[in-house]
Parts: sequence; C-alpha cells; structure tokens
Amino acid sequence: LADTKLKSDDIPSAPVQTQTDTGSSAPETKVSALSSSQRVQVKTDVFDIEIDTTGADIRRVALLNYPVDVNKDASPVILMNDKSGLFFISQTGLLSKTADSYAPDHNVLYTAEKFAYEIGTDSELKVPFTWTSDDGNFSVTKTYTFKPSSYAIDVEHSITNHSGAVWQGHLYRQLQRTNLVDPNASQFIYTYTGAMVSKDVNGFSKISFEDMIDSDLSQPTKGGWVSMIQHYFMGAWIPPENSLENYYSRVTNKNSSDPHYIIGTVSADMSIADQASHTFKDQLFIGPKLQEQINTLATGLDSTVDYGFLSVIAHPIYWLLDKIQSVVKNWGWSIIILTILIKLAFFKLSETSYKSMA
Repeated sequence: LADTKLKSDDIPSAPVQTQTDTGSSAPETKVSALSSSQRVQVKTDVFDIEIDTTGADIRRVALLNYPVDVNKDASPVILMNDKSGLFFISQTGLLSKTADSYAPDHNVLYTAEKFAYEIGTDSELKVPFTWTSDDGNFSVTKTYTFKPSSYAIDVEHSITNHSGAVWQGHLYRQLQRTNLVDPNASQFIYTYTGAMVSKDVNGFSKISFEDMIDSDLSQPTKGGWVSMIQHYFMGAWIPPENSLENYYSRVTNKNSSDPHYIIGTVSADMSIADQASHTFKDQLFIGPKLQEQINTLATGLDSTVDYGFLSVIAHPIYWLLDKIQSVVKNWGWSIIILTILIKLAFFKLSETSYKSMA
C-alpha cells in the first residue's frame, strides 16, 4: 500500500493567526507502508465507520442504507476500505514551514477517548482524537462531528501552541484510492471514475487517473472542493468558502501495477502565536450523490453527478422529475408523468414529423 509524506515550500511569513498566501503548491510524496493501529468504530443511522488512531484517518466506510444488491446481497456497500480490493481512504495532517517545528502528519499516533460510538436519533455525535508532542508543548485535537441522516461530516483541527515560539504551517486534507473497477458500476454504460475539483465560480475540472500519471496538479483557488467520484458514490473535502487553498494531485507507486492516486487541498500559511490556539474547520462528504443534499454543501458540488455531454438537458429534466416525485411520492409514477409531459411539450414537433413521414 502507498502513502504520502508532505512538506511545505518556503512561504512568506504571516501575521499571528492570520491566513496569507496559499500553501505549498507541490507537496512532496514518499512511498511507504500504510501503518495501522487501533480502530474506533462509529455507527450512525447511515454510516458504519472505522477510524484508525494512526493519523485519525477514516479507513473504512459502510453505507447502511445502500445494499450491494437488493435482490441478492443485502450487505451494505463498502465505499472506503484500506484492505485488499478497492482501496479508498481519507487523510489529513499538518505541514510545518520549518524542519525543526511540529508537523503531525497522517503518520502520527493519536489518542482516542473511547473505541465505540453510536449516534442518538436526534443529536449530533462528536468523536475526538488528540495528539501531543513529546515535550507537551504542542497539541492537536481532531474532532469528527456526525449528524443524524447526514453524509456530511464536520471536521475540526484544534491546535494549541505552548512552544515558546510562533508556529507556522498549513493543514492538508486528501483522498487516496486505487483505480480498481467499481463493482457497483454498470457493465454496459461508461461512467467516469476519478477526481473532480471545483473551478471558477460554478465550474469544475475532471482530473482523470491518466492525467494524474502525466502531471501533478497545482491549482491555487479560494474555497471550493476536491473529490473522488465513482458511479453512484463519492468522497469530497470541502474547506471553508473563503479560505485560500491550493489543490494538488499526486501518484505513488506510479511505475508499479498498483498505483495510488491522491487528490487534496492544502490551506494557506497560518501563524499561531505562543500560548495561542487556532481551529481549522472543514467538511467531509462520504456517500451517495444525492443532489438535494450536496447542493447545500458547496457551490457546484452537484456537478459530481456526472451526466457527461448531456448535462445541459439532464439537469433540468432531473430537477423536474424530483419536483414531481416530491408530490406523488413514487419514482415509478414520477417517470410516467415526466414522460407524458415531455410528449406533450414536443407534440407539435412530433405531429409535423409524423406528417412528413406519411
């Protein structure tokens, strides 16, 4: 299994607790074994998640409301997994501007308060992990917040600095996966599997696995999102809307038969004064591409529902279908009603066509 080791480029210093220019545009990769320690299990009404204390990374995600096959296999779809098969995980860490400063990346060992959590029916669930430096002068608390019926996870990195000096660095968030065939994808219709990132105000860019092999992405931007998508599901990191970010891609084990593809975003330069603290706040989406949910998370995130070259007509047709379904409460009848409406809209054109054929 492949992993990454990141470090930042030289970046101008910043005022205390103030974001400045975007962070490292070229995180350095290093191939190493993906280590694993204890697992923390989190259960909600939609998730069964395993978080490893190494890096406090999300290593396994089962989607409880989505069976592999409604007729043959009722076990839930495993969207993320660090075992054999379709490798797909989420990672975060800190980068330091100086080699002698604290830089707890996704290889450090966090401490968990407990190893099993279960959400209530009407309350949110907080799952904290803590890392403290050997000298006790620098600490990071990484907290996942889960909400009922939601595939969006709030993620906070709270940093406390008692080192006697200003700490300068960045936060990175990344998704790492292999390019194995999605077992849930259609065998007859091509569906895009790969990375997508936001671009401009409402646009997006596809970063295919082949593109990642050819060149590394380095794209400064403000806010936005980065994602790994497949036929029905996706993972996406969503930083704060107005934060300065740099999107990046990397490939480890590039020349092997098992390359790992990484899409990520690294924050602007952040300075934290001695005896001060700072909290990075982000969102992580892991789940089905439900447009009514992802529309509310970030501008353009619904573009991950990939209709290809038919997007111009597919989006309004889906919008109309969704409105009909909200009234009749049945997708079968909704499709029938939509078909009748389309037939009525094109009646005169069809009539002219039939006359011409006659």
